[in-house]
Amino acid sequence: MPKIRKHAPLLDMAKPLEVESFIDECEEIFKEKQLTEDRTKIWYALKWMERNTRMAFESLGSVNKNPDWKQFKVDVITFLKGMFNEGLGSRAELERIVTSFSSI
Repeated sequence: MPKIRKHAPLLDMAKPLEVESFIDECEEIFKEKQLTEDRTKIWYALKWMERNTRMAFESLGSVNKNPDWKQFKVDVITFLKGMFNEGLGSRAELERIVTSFSSI
């Protein structure tokens, strides 16, 4: 049974763990609407992003130089997962520092 949508998905870089769900929803919509052109897919994906998130991705080569949906997905996922992983790394480093001084 097809998924009923009241509105398009929204991607916000403040929620990097939602990136894969966002991409999956985009793919479903593109399939339902029979959208096949990379430039069109990228246009919609950018349209469905929060403003600051969209601004971060509008200048990618996979958007402007040679619109490539597959590369765009890789770029977006890699960037947002990297943001999440950096955050984890920072917390881990902070915890290591706090633990090293806990005996004081």
